[in-house]
Amino acid sequence: TTSLDDSGCISPIKMAFVSPMLSHKSHCQSFCGSGFTSLRQPVLLKRSKLRLGAKKKSTEGTDGSMTPSLPKRKESEVEKDVLEAAKESGPGFDSDPQAQQKLIDLLEELEALNGIENPARSASLWGTWQLLFTNSPPMLKNKGVTGLGSLPFVAFEELTQEFQSDGSAETVEILRMPPFGTPARSTLRGSVVAASPQVIEQTYVDVQLASVFKSQADSVGSDNYFSKAVLAITYLSDALRICRSPSGALFLFQRTGRSR
Repeated sequence: TTSLDDSGCISPIKMAFVSPMLSHKSHCQSFCGSGFTSLRQPVLLKRSKLRLGAKKKSTEGTDGSMTPSLPKRKESEVEKDVLEAAKESGPGFDSDPQAQQKLIDLLEELEALNGIENPARSASLWGTWQLLFTNSPPMLKNKGVTGLGSLPFVAFEELTQEFQSDGSAETVEILRMPPFGTPARSTLRGSVVAASPQVIEQTYVDVQLASVFKSQADSVGSDNYFSKAVLAITYLSDALRICRSPSGALFLFQRTGRSR
């Protein structure tokens, strides 16, 4: 869980979507101003740029013309393999270690093929995205974004994010409640902005927990959901989006709809 401290930085409360980024005070301070790029993880962004440059170079013919068919074909093949591996792995909460590592290797391969230079400012970001996989320790502990998925006998169903071109953002978490698996929907509404060409900052100001949890909102919800998350987009296409936290944790999303 995160909130803004008096200096305007992100500070941890209890459990959070982005708490690995902020486990040390110096990390919290480094989020002021330039955000993600001020951490030691600029190496990640530099690597992404180098990969982009290598891809551009590989698509140039001897006469300087562009021949993108081979890299695009390779990219589509890797995307297909990623989707198949994500089905085997699941969202990551109870993944088989071998299946999870197979998916992580494919995600790193796909990151190397990123062809959008400024993904945080790309129109391709707008739309609805479903979380397919994460290895973020807080997300795994919470079994979702609100932390309610970690309650006894509650099961995670899905998590989607919707980003609109006007900068509005909505995250929806659906859990299955005992004893009959009744769906319980919680919604976080706010905004998304480009903190840099590759980094997005999500801020949520309106949190509506599923009705079944409303009686616990004061004791559970306010200490579990996050108010701000900062992630680098390391791969973006019409179908998939890969993000990383400053600690390097992976988030894989699949597009399920276009921006309205």
